[in-house]
Amino acid sequence: MLKFIVMMVFLFFIITAAACSAIEKKSFKDYAPPSQDSNHVETRASVTEEMVEDGESEKVKTMTVAEVDSITDGDTISIRNLDYSNIESEQVKEKIKNIVSANGGTLPVRFLAINTPEITKGQNEPYGEEAKALTEHLLSDGKIYVELDPLALFDKYDRLLGHLYNQEGINVQSALLQAGVARVAYVFDDYKYVSK
Repeated sequence: MLKFIVMMVFLFFIITAAACSAIEKKSFKDYAPPSQDSNHVETRASVTEEMVEDGESEKVKTMTVAEVDSITDGDTISIRNLDYSNIESEQVKEKIKNIVSANGGTLPVRFLAINTPEITKGQNEPYGEEAKALTEHLLSDGKIYVELDPLALFDKYDRLLGHLYNQEGINVQSALLQAGVARVAYVFDDYKYVSK
């Protein structure tokens, strides 16, 4: 009887291990946003002169450029050398300058309206490392465009909030959502793009 129980336990572990085998993961190097049609979330926004030519100058006024300093996790980064010229509010500029001064020249930025699994402060939630790796890949050229939303500029930790785009114009939040390593979260107002 003991032999039968040991064999059943062994068989149970074999079946469980087979059922829980790792899912093959797509390489982030092969990541490409889906084609742009009405069935997909828009992931691209031109961050160049094309926006002005298309009559979207409002977007240009809220878009600012910076350099990526570090990536904390999938939805939080630190930036430096922020271009203040497109920020119209003197109060916002002053607050950013104070935060940068207090942080040794860097500004923490939180991706607006999404959340990725935590990998900081001793937490290691599933897919947190994958979210960070995708963010690192998307921002590997070191330049970031931050589009400010007047309905949410800073969080309670004094992190700048915004919609982020890389050098190719890929919306980082949309890419993380489409890859399945983020979820829509912390929506306290009618933020731009949330309905998409």
